[in-house]
Amino acid sequence: AALWSPSMVRNLTLPAGAHVRLVVDLCATTRYYEPNELPPGVAYYKLALPGRQLPPPEAVDEFCAVVAEYLSDPRWPKAVVAVHCTHGVNRTGFLIASYLVRRHGLQL
Repeated sequence: AALWSPSMVRNLTLPAGAHVRLVVDLCATTRYYEPNELPPGVAYYKLALPGRQLPPPEAVDEFCAVVAEYLSDPRWPKAVVAVHCTHGVNRTGFLIASYLVRRHGLQL
């Protein structure tokens, strides 16, 4: 699989009027790209988590709070949050599922 890059934000297919407003980087390193490579108007949030293991509860709390803040901002009714890690094994999916369960009542 290709590594995530800032150019992918520009190439996402989104519903009409939707825009990526936040990128959450879960990588435990800074070697892949610089946040200033993101398109204008896209915020960056670093939540460095080690790979191949589940995030600790406090990291899940932090992630859910940050995402909820961006998605509830009335200036961006169709905001999209892009989340990525290095391998796509545990961190990204686990945190997104945790957000949906905690904030939207989804049941697994």
